[in-house]
Amino acid sequence: RARLKPGERVITGMPQEQQVRRLLRQSDIDAAGDLLLKLIERVARQRNFSQADKLREWLIEIDPSGLKRIIQAAEIIDEEKLASIDRGHLEIWSDLYDLLAEEDFSTLYHCMHHRRYNDGELIVRQGQVYSRLFFINSGTVKFYFESEAGDVLIHTMGSGEIFGAAPFFEASSWTISIASVGKSELSLLRQESLKDWSEDHPGLEAKLRDFCQQFENIDKLLQEKGAERRQETRHPVSGRLQTILLDSKGRNTGISATVELGDISKGGISYLARIARKENVRLLLGRKVQMGLPLSAGETHIVTGDILAVRSVYAVENDYSLHVRFNKPLSKQELHQIVAQLKQSIKSFGE
Repeated sequence: RARLKPGERVITGMPQEQQVRRLLRQSDIDAAGDLLLKLIERVARQRNFSQADKLREWLIEIDPSGLKRIIQAAEIIDEEKLASIDRGHLEIWSDLYDLLAEEDFSTLYHCMHHRRYNDGELIVRQGQVYSRLFFINSGTVKFYFESEAGDVLIHTMGSGEIFGAAPFFEASSWTISIASVGKSELSLLRQESLKDWSEDHPGLEAKLRDFCQQFENIDKLLQEKGAERRQETRHPVSGRLQTILLDSKGRNTGISATVELGDISKGGISYLARIARKENVRLLLGRKVQMGLPLSAGETHIVTGDILAVRSVYAVENDYSLHVRFNKPLSKQELHQIVAQLKQSIKSFGE
């Protein structure tokens, strides 16, 4: 076994690495370089790219003039990195792949780590300093604002979208919270990766930043949310109707509830619902619901929407006020008919 010199460290622990050191002690640079190139190929095919890159750095150190081997080593590592990229990932991020050179995309992919999140699991908390860029591979995530009155849904994003550009590139804190709606799979990029790219991939950061501009702007979302909440007239209504919870693809989950109406506008509706388990309250935020609103005595208008907020009604235990934004706003005529029909129903009931 070849002894290590001061400052040397084991990279792979494989016998071939020890043999390279013995050859170097014998000053046989060519033989050591050839063997090291074979070891790089072996390690790269095992997809241990961190070790492969370190071995390539070692190859440059021991024989900086051996350009043919150095170039071969880089090509071997790059080819194996590309081959190891999940094909599904390539399809989801094809637009980004088209923007970047193969080597840059491979570098980006292998700097990421991948995580799965369960329904309702918190990804980022409001006020947190967490410099990560998030790539949504599958599922849906919700953006919401935490306040004393309750959580308010701002936005949702799905597969093929990126969030977190401002905290990532500008190192700011998060002004909203983000959680998974159902199960989701995300790829996370550390801010430290930008420093690693500065020498070998100097244009990658700028291209990635430009690509991210097409996605969410948190400050803009907050402004739009504030304007949206003020622009529509709300009409107080009464009565009961049944709501049905939908999954992310708009399918009936089989979960329904009878709720008490509060008010309605062209863009949404609010109602009271009883939620027995407090831990289920936040899980409702960002979910889709369906309900039938009466247009006339024999006609019902089916609407779907997203639950924007779930707020506790402090005077009554387990009662919550839910606020829903319609996926398709009501027309002025539809709203007038629904309000009139609900009022008529209450009047008839009283008589």
